[in-house]
Amino acid sequence: MRWLELYDLTDSHPRLFDSPETAVRYLRVHERLTPEQQQVVLDTLEGSQSCELNPPVTRKSYVLKFRE
Repeated sequence: MRWLELYDLTDSHPRLFDSPETAVRYLRVHERLTPEQQQVVLDTLEGSQSCELNPPVTRKSYVLKFRE
C-alpha cells in the first residue's frame, strides 16, 4: 500500500493517509478547500509524487507526498 504523508511545519510527525482522496477529505474539513482547490491537489498528486499547499489557499503551509 502506498501511503501519503501530510507534513505541517508545526507538527513533528506527518499525518498518514491511505489515498489522495482521504487526504483531500481531511484538508477539505480542516482547511476548507473549495472543490476547485481539491481537484488541483488531486491533479497535482496524479502527475507527481508531492504537492505543496501554502497561504492564501490554506491557513498553514503543508507538503503532501507519497511515502517512499
